[in-house]
Amino acid sequence: MTPEKIRKIKEYLNHISNASHETVKVTHFISLLDSLFPGAEAIPALIDGMEKGVRINSESGSGRRYLDAYFGNSIIELEKDL
Repeated sequence: MTPEKIRKIKEYLNHISNASHETVKVTHFISLLDSLFPGAEAIPALIDGMEKGVRINSESGSGRRYLDAYFGNSIIELEKDL
């Protein structure tokens, strides 16, 4: 990995450590991917999957929830504290 890519990843980690909202984190994540993989065809599809609404069935009932990002069969959730 090049020093430039390492710098960009460190900047990303710094930005998200101070972010209080998941949408900000997802936006920084997509920006990081775009800077690491410029011109990647997957990035517009990932953007289209931001805040995707899905129906969830659970023991407590069913309802609509929103995923931070959805791409293909991958779900990306960025939480403040796991």
